[in-house]
Amino acid sequence: MVKINNWFFAQLACAVALSSNAVAAPSSDEIMKECAISSSIARGIMEKRQHGASMRQLMEDASRTEDEYMKGIKMLFIEQAFRVPSYESAERKSKAVDEFENLGYAGCYMALTGDKK
Repeated sequence: MVKINNWFFAQLACAVALSSNAVAAPSSDEIMKECAISSSIARGIMEKRQHGASMRQLMEDASRTEDEYMKGIKMLFIEQAFRVPSYESAERKSKAVDEFENLGYAGCYMALTGDKK
């Protein structure tokens, strides 16, 4: 099971998006779109983590992202991904990837809707 003590990484990433992209509260479609992007980034990073990519390699890749918002999201997720062990079995790797993707979506959703439950 992927254990992360807080939602800071996803909430901060989405808060950055809100502060830079919108003044009014986002619509449900905007929330779903933003959170789909967030969860997709989280999934990709955890897949690379579970398949042996180093933190340095992932951070270097993220640092080449031109869009500062996307760069920030990637770096936050990379930091959190390396708090999760790299597993040996394909089943455990897959579960870690799925859970991290879900955490990315849930954290984004909570940040954008103000739901802290």
